[in-house]
Amino acid sequence: MINLPKRPGIYALVLYIERSIVLKVGKLGDCIFQKGIYVYVGSARGKASTSLKWRILRHLRKKKRLKWHIDFLLSSSYVHVRAIIFAVTSNDLECMLARRLLNSGIFKTPILKFGATDCKCPAHLLYYGGEHERRVLDVVISAFRSLLLKPTIILLSGS
Repeated sequence: MINLPKRPGIYALVLYIERSIVLKVGKLGDCIFQKGIYVYVGSARGKASTSLKWRILRHLRKKKRLKWHIDFLLSSSYVHVRAIIFAVTSNDLECMLARRLLNSGIFKTPILKFGATDCKCPAHLLYYGGEHERRVLDVVISAFRSLLLKPTIILLSGS
């Protein structure tokens, strides 16, 4: 069992898509996802059922009601969560984290507005064109720290 806090915060999921796929993603329609490493940035703004713990555990379940863009992607058997990085905070830093990652120069926006229909960010799903997962983890951890957050890292099987 993964030990996650029942507190508000922000998180990044490091994903691996094992082959290129096309998925229908809500109102975004058919979306093409290239094989490779992705980072999804999200937030959990509450306590109890809307806490980091329950939001992240929901993401890890394959079977769930498809509500958010990320649900459609995570429901694919070709998509694997390789790492979870999170920090407890009551500050709304999700967009700042996504922007810092985009500004790092190693990520691209694969699908405009994915995970970001309620903000001005281009997307909260970012694509890394390389194969070095360790580099992605280092950049994500550095972005958390640049926001004066203390990230916790959970590596999952295959990491």
